[in-house]
Amino acid sequence: AFIAGYCVRLVKSDRDHPTEVGLGFAAPKRAASRVDIDGILWVDTASRRLQRLEFRYVGLDRRLDDARPGGLISFHEMPNGVVFIDRWSLRLPVVRNDSVYSSRRHEYTPQQWVDTQESGGEVAQAQWPASPAWHGSLGTLKLQAFNAAKRPAVGAHVRLDSTSYESRVDSSGQVTITRLLPGPYRLVVVDSALEPLAISLTTSIAFTAARDSVHRAQLVVQTANEYVMERCIHDAKWYRAMPRRDRGVVWMIGRIVGADNVPISGASVEAYRGDRLAIATAGLNPQGVSSTATGTDGIFQLCSGMFHVGDSALVRLQRRGLPPIEFTHRLTDTLFVLPLIRDPRRP
Repeated sequence: AFIAGYCVRLVKSDRDHPTEVGLGFAAPKRAASRVDIDGILWVDTASRRLQRLEFRYVGLDRRLDDARPGGLISFHEMPNGVVFIDRWSLRLPVVRNDSVYSSRRHEYTPQQWVDTQESGGEVAQAQWPASPAWHGSLGTLKLQAFNAAKRPAVGAHVRLDSTSYESRVDSSGQVTITRLLPGPYRLVVVDSALEPLAISLTTSIAFTAARDSVHRAQLVVQTANEYVMERCIHDAKWYRAMPRRDRGVVWMIGRIVGADNVPISGASVEAYRGDRLAIATAGLNPQGVSSTATGTDGIFQLCSGMFHVGDSALVRLQRRGLPPIEFTHRLTDTLFVLPLIRDPRRP
């Protein structure tokens, strides 16, 4: 049925396929409402093995041509004669709605932009009875991880950002992540205290994985306390030479997001000693002992040094045009991570 519906032709080798010959195919007729494929099936002329299928979609809206929609399927032949697909990818257009401002007409005009989205996968390992296992040509990351005291950061949770690649540091301070698809990666540390706030600790380790290669690096694992301290220093609310004489001093960190998890910036955050009932009973109008505002990431930190372990803290969130949100917490550790605050009244 395929041969009956497509025209087939021979394609000569080229710079990208020097030892291969191609079997090209295309639909002889194009229907207005039909999306077809044009492609080439490449065969190695020396080993006479099927190598790959490269194809493109035709018949789509011409506005999508810049995305070069199409795909690739790669084949591998085992010594036992089995041929299987070891790599595949699809490149598809994605239409994004936006607007353009006209300074002459002083208005926004709707406009659509075409982006490209690529997806696919690879076989990492395959095995058949009475045959040796086959392993894909993928990359590996090997880390030696320490804490600030230069001891192995045992149990630290590391992840390659925006991927499912992750592992934990072993008793010797080593961590290995295997089967890395080729491409760029950035390493982050996942701290259990900050994970509920969707905060990961960035590192200086960024690399590009290559096939059949090992990337080696050393990592100093930052703690949640050190992360908050760096933010306090960045905001000029603390500096490195300031000693924390009282080990019971508490820092606080939290995050405010809208109903769709979009960070809310510019919200005012104030903290008071004591709880609402105690303040009301005493008839006091307490002054805020610590205040800040959320950044563009919706994160705030309170690092005034005015709170201690064992204190009760009344935290008040205020946003323009909306009533404040208040809650009281008992401070039980030197770092207090407030639960993720979702405000359904703000997008």
